Amino acid sequence: MLIAGDGIGPEVTRAVRHVLEAAGAPIEWVERQAGLAAVGRGDEVLPAATLDAIREHGVALEGPCTTPVGEGFRSVDVSLRKTLELYAAVRPVRSLAGVETRFRDADIAVFRENTEGLYSGVENEITPGVVTSLDVATETACLRIAHAAFRYAVERQRRRVTVHAAALRFSWTPRGQSLAIECARIAARVGRSRLGARWNVDCEDCRARGSRAPSPLASIRFGQAPDTPPCAGACLMRCARSSRS
Repeated sequence: MLIAGDGIGPEVTRAVRHVLEAAGAPIEWVERQAGLAAVGRGDEVLPAATLDAIREHGVALEGPCTTPVGEGFRSVDVSLRKTLELYAAVRPVRSLAGVETRFRDADIAVFRENTEGLYSGVENEITPGVVTSLDVATETACLRIAHAAFRYAVERQRRRVTVHAAALRFSWTPRGQSLAIECARIAARVGRSRLGARWNVDCEDCRARGSRAPSPLASIRFGQAPDTPPCAGACLMRCARSSRS
């Protein structure tokens, strides 16, 4: 399934197709529209035919799609995530030999919750000129993203999972952070039970001092060997500041 998108979308997806063809991937593309490309044809921003095709084929390559601004349309990306329950953004990060970067020996996988927080799209005009947007957090969403990260770590023999609650999209508030951390602890216990007693789960308070920026409530280290580099794990973080973070 291919959604070429608009703007730079067709150029980007065309380049990806060239790479896949050069790699010998036997793919027959089914093309559908979304964003301005769909609106320009008199359709919805995210047509039902596009959603049906994704459900049918189970995988899609999506190029950048523009959402009309100020016209009441929800972002194409957010609509796809909400409709298809694409709750986890999984971004493996690894240093490559011969490629100089700011940090060396990085090997992490970043998990980010995609459907809640302000992505929930719950907003109200409480009085003329005043609009509120709800930062929604549910136990269901917190648990499933935490389980996804621990499951990834177990299946790929990763040795550490770090939970950074403030970086989760639904956890800018203290109660939302607390819920995310508690759900991560539950997922950690489940992960440990699958791997045996030789694995440890350590929780530590790491509130930032003297900072107004949102900070994590706790870091859950789920590891086997004390000499394992911190980066050799799966992380629920928005970003990794260094290979040792």
